[in-house]
Amino acid sequence: MIKIVITESEKKEILSLYLGEGLEHTKNLYKSWAKNKSGNFDESMKIMDDVLNYQKQLSKKDFANYSSYDELKKEIDVIKQKHKATDVTRLYEDNDLLVIAPNTHEASCKYGAGSKWCTTSKDTDSYWDRHNKTGTEFFWIFKKIPQTNPEHKYSYHIKNNNTSAPDWCNAINQCTASLGSLSYPKQHPKYDEILKKLKEFHNEREYVISDKIETKNNSIIKNWCKNNFEDLISNYINNFSLKEYIISFVSFNGETFIPIEMIDDDEGREKFFYDLEKYLLENINTDFDEDNENLIDNLAYVVKEIMEKDFNLDMKSPINDKLKNISSSDIKKYISKSELEELLLEDIDLTLDGMAAEFGYSYEY
Repeated sequence: MIKIVITESEKKEILSLYLGEGLEHTKNLYKSWAKNKSGNFDESMKIMDDVLNYQKQLSKKDFANYSSYDELKKEIDVIKQKHKATDVTRLYEDNDLLVIAPNTHEASCKYGAGSKWCTTSKDTDSYWDRHNKTGTEFFWIFKKIPQTNPEHKYSYHIKNNNTSAPDWCNAINQCTASLGSLSYPKQHPKYDEILKKLKEFHNEREYVISDKIETKNNSIIKNWCKNNFEDLISNYINNFSLKEYIISFVSFNGETFIPIEMIDDDEGREKFFYDLEKYLLENINTDFDEDNENLIDNLAYVVKEIMEKDFNLDMKSPINDKLKNISSSDIKKYISKSELEELLLEDIDLTLDGMAAEFGYSYEY
């Protein structure tokens, strides 16, 4: 029996531990620079968020190398103006609905505000960067629906591979590969027309950013991840339960998301949890195995980043021979628990539809 040990609040604490401390350290360094070297502490503090957001795009990667507030502010203004017109691509808009593709992490945070999507986290751009390079994310924003309704926003992510279905996630990050007919996107009169346009946009974008050698290298890394999957992830799964996360979000209505708390029949509730645990125990190894293309693709992206940054592999050149010299134990040292957790949580959300179909659950108010 797997013991439930991780709650949603604990998940956030873990992410904070691995991500938040680094952000606070950077903020403290900036405050020290603003106080001692900027020449204008008050004005420097007003642009701190912009500096942190655009730090990777500064010509001087360390803001401490700027001689004054004026010098730093001038470059920040140029960067912001450059991104203003290209932050998002507007693909559809009417009085009720806006559909966009965020082209930057900053735009993802702005237009995804009020959601629980990892790509809108202000603490790090790593999740947005991974989603952006492994596919195309679109936001469906329903203008007249209050933010208290989980359907006021949807994330729609089309993957670069042809084997994984696109996934839909509502504002509280309940995800599915197939929307119910009563969902707001499905009810929109131009739903099919919009989807066609989004797929065309994705296909054109994928073609532009693809490269033959890099595509081959990505395939090699993906196969390497499949071959080393058990060593990379299985031990983490066995020692880090995700069940409470699943339980807190699951619902099996087929049309809308219904909180598990609405199941007030004790006998039905007990059977539900029994079936859930039995299903997980029987399927957890296969659900996260090489057949799961979505998880493998995301893991391959993380491994590719590690190989580029920490092992200096050039993705523009063939990497096959070099890859033979890198073991899974080398890679494991560079993957944080929070990053693995995010990969698994994204993936487990999409297994709920299969479980619902298998058990035929249909709970109603």
